[in-house]
Amino acid sequence: MNEYKEITIGDFFEKELYHKIDVVLINGIYYNEISDFSKKKIRKHGKYQIFFHYKKNNKKELKVMNLDKIIMIKNEEYNKLQ
Repeated sequence: MNEYKEITIGDFFEKELYHKIDVVLINGIYYNEISDFSKKKIRKHGKYQIFFHYKKNNKKELKVMNLDKIIMIKNEEYNKLQ
């Protein structure tokens, strides 16, 4: 059985999973202690994007992603929320 579940960052945001899960895997990179999620449109006619902070080397970093970007979350954590 696969240890991780694929979900788009847009679905992750809409389901408010960021309140309960604080580690995600994106392109083989773990993002720990994720927080401060927001959905914003930067340009007037641009697409919405997801912004969030994560912890890297004891510093808070910002990550920006398109809504359709696939992320991975642990199946066991996702299943607890269902």
